[in-house]
Amino acid sequence: MDDQVKEIYKLAELLIEKTAFSKKIISIKPIYKGGNNQLYYIKHNDSQFVLKRYYKHHDDQRNRLGAEYSFLKFANQCAPDNTPKIFCKDEVNSTALYEFVEGKKITSDNEIKSHHVDIAANFISRLNEKNHYDYINLQNASEACFSLDDHIKTIETRLNDLENVSNLNANLPALIKNIRNVFLDLQEEITLIYQSYGYSKSEILNLNERILSPSDFGFHNAIIQHNGNIVFIDFEYAGWDDPAKLIGDFFNQVAIPINLKYLNRFVSNAFKNNELFHINEVVIKSFIRIYRIKWCCIILNIFLKKNLERRFFANPKINLLDLEAIQINKAETLLESLIK
Repeated sequence: MDDQVKEIYKLAELLIEKTAFSKKIISIKPIYKGGNNQLYYIKHNDSQFVLKRYYKHHDDQRNRLGAEYSFLKFANQCAPDNTPKIFCKDEVNSTALYEFVEGKKITSDNEIKSHHVDIAANFISRLNEKNHYDYINLQNASEACFSLDDHIKTIETRLNDLENVSNLNANLPALIKNIRNVFLDLQEEITLIYQSYGYSKSEILNLNERILSPSDFGFHNAIIQHNGNIVFIDFEYAGWDDPAKLIGDFFNQVAIPINLKYLNRFVSNAFKNNELFHINEVVIKSFIRIYRIKWCCIILNIFLKKNLERRFFANPKINLLDLEAIQINKAETLLESLIK
């Protein structure tokens, strides 16, 4: 048993010791899924767990463990059938122990049906039932936006970071330039739409207009159980946010794209408790378009040193040259969908 395996066994034993389960571990296997953290499947005498070891870096001060654990603690109360159970956490070692959810992953957008969209929408609605707000004390979501200026600034920052990369892939500069040009056009488009409804770019969402958002929400982070129920996972970016941002992200997920034919169905079911200007079809479609620029930037995150380090932390077996080519192709395809 090498040193890394010994370390994971020790961390797992420390966590299980905090629960009511016996300490006996049968086996531990790495799960190479996602690009941020380390995941391990734990076979235990009495049960099965997932150990999650969160990424920490001096350039990334986000408390991923705290955000996800707090959100899941809340979600376990109001939507227990749609979230994995939490067992315990270890702040010192940035680890947590969660329920292992048996089921299958959605691997293609062709698998998504209307009832899947309904379950996702209902999950958002349940998280945001007004009677929950009396005892909820969660932080803002990662990159939370509460005005149009916030949304534009968030995308601008991501684009600036890519433009400032010194060691560029030969195919990257032209792509980034094209992304910038399309972004400028879309920025003007959404600003004019806001103005046409009498709103300003700097207008801040009231507290009662904000929602609790899982962030990074989509069917790439979903497990379909044998009974057809869906359990959603990965909430390290979760917190208070603008519903328009959730929609913009939900319909731009690259791993498992969601057809826009489900837009009205999702919005009407997910935000039935919210009456917002944002939840206007014209505005929402404009948001989805400008958020496609954000997702072009997210796809190209691997060209940023701190994000690449996080990828290798989660999966040291990555082939970098292959990954760069794949991500550039994805970003080009996504951008083309805006130009057509």
